[in-house]
Amino acid sequence: MDDRTDLKRMSAIQLIVLVCVVAPILETLLLQTLPVAIMRACGQRFWIQVITSTGPFAAAHFPVSFSTGIGAGLAGGFYFAFTYVHWREKSLAHAIWMTAATHAARNTLLVALLLLGRHSAALKTLPH
Repeated sequence: MDDRTDLKRMSAIQLIVLVCVVAPILETLLLQTLPVAIMRACGQRFWIQVITSTGPFAAAHFPVSFSTGIGAGLAGGFYFAFTYVHWREKSLAHAIWMTAATHAARNTLLVALLLLGRHSAALKTLPH
């Protein structure tokens, strides 16, 4: 996470709200729901829907850095797209909330690690 200076500049509250709550919901709606809805309207099959949803998700994450594009964009995007398309066969609500919840859980783990790293670094600066 050394290349994520954007995250390092955010306060703990900003990280929690933006990365753990807002981003998963917005990205699910824009980068999973919209592409999959278009592919479903065109009668496309499961894997075409997954691939079509993975693309925009990856494209949104590559500008941050190459490693973010691979890790969050392609790997995360594929997982979230698969989750969305799988649950979309049951219902739209299930698809949105399962995808947003798994995305939020993943981001929360990363934010927790980032904040623990900050705390650890701060403790090292204290006099003994």
